[in-house]
Amino acid sequence: MEKVMSWKSKAWPIVLVLLTAAWWVTDLKRFYSTGLSFDDAYMFWRYALHLREGLGWSWNLDGIPTYGQTSLLWGVVVWALTFLPLSMGHALMVGSWLTSGAALVAMARAVSWNARSLYLSRTWHVLPLVALPIVVSRVFLFNASSGMDTMLGLLMNALLVGMVLAWSQGKVRGEWVGFVGGLCFVTRPESVLAAVAMPVLVWWLERNVSKKDLARLLCVIGVMVVADLVFAKLYFHTLLPLGFYMKSMHAYEGYAARQHPVSSAMSFFSACGIFLIAMVVFARRKDLRLLVICTAPALLIFVYLFTVTQIMGFAARYYVPYFAFFAVPAILLLDRRLADRDAGELLADPPGVPLMRYAAAGIVLYFVQMMYPLQWMTRVDKVFEGRKFIYDNAVCSILASRPLPEGDSLQALNDVAEMLVRPLPKGATVAATEVGYLGGVAPQVNVIDLAGLNDSQIALNGFNSAAFLARKPDLIWMPHVQYTYERGLLFTDPSLLRDYVFIDGAAFYGIAIRKDSPYRAQIEAEMQAYWDKQYPGYAMSDYVVRSVSWDRQKHEVD
Repeated sequence: MEKVMSWKSKAWPIVLVLLTAAWWVTDLKRFYSTGLSFDDAYMFWRYALHLREGLGWSWNLDGIPTYGQTSLLWGVVVWALTFLPLSMGHALMVGSWLTSGAALVAMARAVSWNARSLYLSRTWHVLPLVALPIVVSRVFLFNASSGMDTMLGLLMNALLVGMVLAWSQGKVRGEWVGFVGGLCFVTRPESVLAAVAMPVLVWWLERNVSKKDLARLLCVIGVMVVADLVFAKLYFHTLLPLGFYMKSMHAYEGYAARQHPVSSAMSFFSACGIFLIAMVVFARRKDLRLLVICTAPALLIFVYLFTVTQIMGFAARYYVPYFAFFAVPAILLLDRRLADRDAGELLADPPGVPLMRYAAAGIVLYFVQMMYPLQWMTRVDKVFEGRKFIYDNAVCSILASRPLPEGDSLQALNDVAEMLVRPLPKGATVAATEVGYLGGVAPQVNVIDLAGLNDSQIALNGFNSAAFLARKPDLIWMPHVQYTYERGLLFTDPSLLRDYVFIDGAAFYGIAIRKDSPYRAQIEAEMQAYWDKQYPGYAMSDYVVRSVSWDRQKHEVD
């Protein structure tokens, strides 16, 4: 007979839910007041504005489709966000934050849908167990406020985990699971590895679904993946986002920064440490299949991510979408213990086992909290990243004998966008590697993305300085200093000093103004105002480049 829950049992989950929600809202207010700093997120906003203007998914005013968005599904969400009466940064942040809340609820629902105990069969009972350990994590909070597709990826994967486990119990049709798996691919292409691996593991280990059911599920995923690829090829003329080609081919020769893929993964494991500890404490031999079914697909994706150039991979961004593969099984292990107790089965472990479990949990806690700063992990990162070479800097000849003072790079990005680019008339063309905020605040301006993430020519063919300068940008904000090879090629191209006034070090990376640009007078006036604000007491003419030398020497970096 079903047990009746006391009022105390009903009350404390409500208290915890309210506490979690208060914490969640408080952090939103804190991030909201500081503003959105994740530059890449603003790229989605530019695409959304152009879509509203009838230009399709295009980066520039020519209306040529560009597959620069890493997630078309998040692009649709951002398009909807553009109708809110909020600023660009605040709308992106609110959208990301609300999606993070939906992801937490989806993880709780994934547990309750597959729970065996009376207590955890209620989603609002599970929600504090899922949300409290997560919302106190700096890794999660950063990603929840980033404005990127990360939280949408987490939401889709949470739905996938819950539905696959429910499918294994006959609670949902395989076609619906396949549909969610297809959405996972549309959200983050690498997620298809888990969308395929998890149901295959269910069929192989549980033996409670037929080959026919599995085939139908995989067929739906396959149809959606093929349809997405065909659409992309016909519309964008590339199968995958441009970032895939940039990060897996020729693009980052001479790029100075290491990405630390393994350390980022360890940072992720540290953030979900409480769930890892729960696995150690509550798992029994009969639960091992559940652990393998849930965690192995995520670990497979992590192995793939170790091979990816993780540009802008702050706060374990590439791994956070896979929280559900660890949180859901951890709580389900607790649920199975409670279900055994409710059924009157022996709950206690044999003598000595509890002590061993808690000792192992302590070791796990220590490991996940301490492992990612360790020096040995940096060496492991280098194994996956391989040997890295950077080029010596190109040397600019100028009249000035003292360097420009360093300032805040984020402030420089904001000032270049607001003071130099936003005022430009429709049809003007600028070029830069830091194009997120810049492109978002000036949708009326053509932007050449020197990093290639939003430029098909550069992404598919590599950077060619002659081809780039032939496109005659009116204003060039030179590549970030980490692009040592690209900067060397561009600085030493004869056309640069012939056709541009190149001001060394301006806005950190250098700025060039096209001499025959129809907007030259306006740009120079804006540049003078920017210079007077940033570098009072320095003469801009002293930093105009007269010649450039570059020895093309490269050397391996640690």
